[in-house]
Amino acid sequence: MLSWVLRMIVFLAGAALCRRYLGPDLWIVGLIFGAVAVFWHATLNTVRPWRRYVVYVAGSVLIYSFVLFLVRLRYPPGSFWEYVYVPVVAGTLLMVLLYRGLFGPLAVPVWAAAVIIYGVWYFGGFLDSGAGFSMINSMSFWQAAYLLCVFWKPVKGPRFL
Repeated sequence: MLSWVLRMIVFLAGAALCRRYLGPDLWIVGLIFGAVAVFWHATLNTVRPWRRYVVYVAGSVLIYSFVLFLVRLRYPPGSFWEYVYVPVVAGTLLMVLLYRGLFGPLAVPVWAAAVIIYGVWYFGGFLDSGAGFSMINSMSFWQAAYLLCVFWKPVKGPRFL
C-alpha cells in the first residue's frame, strides 16, 4: 500500500513538473516522464536493469522531441489528420513499443494500451479545455493512462482493505 502511495506522489510531482515545462522547445518533459516510469518499474520489480533504464529515458526524450517536431507540422484545416492529432498517436505508439521492446509485456496488450492511452488523452483534452484545473491537463491524463496500462496488475482472489 505504501509503495502505491509513493508511486502516486512521484507521478503527481512528475505531472506537475511536466505541466510547468510543457512547451514547444522543451524536451525535458520526456526526461521527467521517463524518470517517473523508471521509478515505477524499479519499485515493482526486484530485477533492475540499469542500462535499459538509461536507454528508456533517452528513448523517452527522443520520442518527445519527435512529437514536438510533429506538432510543428501544419495539417490542413478540417482534415482527418487535424482531428486524429498525429503527434499524440505517434508518441503513444512509440512509447508503448519502447517499453515492450526493453522490458517485455505490458499489463494489457499493446494495441489495447495504445487505444486506451489515446482515448484517455482525448477525454483529458475536454476537461483541460473547460475545467481550468491547474494540475489536470491532457498530458497528465496521458501519463496516468500509460503508467496504468504498463504497470497495473489485477489482484486475483478476494481483496480486503
